Amino acid sequence: MVPENVTVAPRDTIQPTQMEEKLAIVRHGESLETVLLASGVPKARIATILPAYKGKRSEPAREGQRVKLLFADFDGSGKNMQLARISVYNDES
Repeated sequence: MVPENVTVAPRDTIQPTQMEEKLAIVRHGESLETVLLASGVPKARIATILPAYKGKRSEPAREGQRVKLLFADFDGSGKNMQLARISVYNDES
């Protein structure tokens, strides 16, 4: 069988050159917004992140939960680390 209409193309998405992971534990009176601010995420970026976590739950991150933040350097400079992923855990992961 010969594949038809198949094109092999190189990856065109930007791959990060450096990554850094931070772990934050949500304390009493904190929200996901305050955790992100304390981790150095710009307010403009937080404003675009929070609507994605709004839903059926009242608060995306509650007291005692762990929030893993993955920062990646997409421009290769080593200075401009951007938030790439947020993970919220209930247990010790």
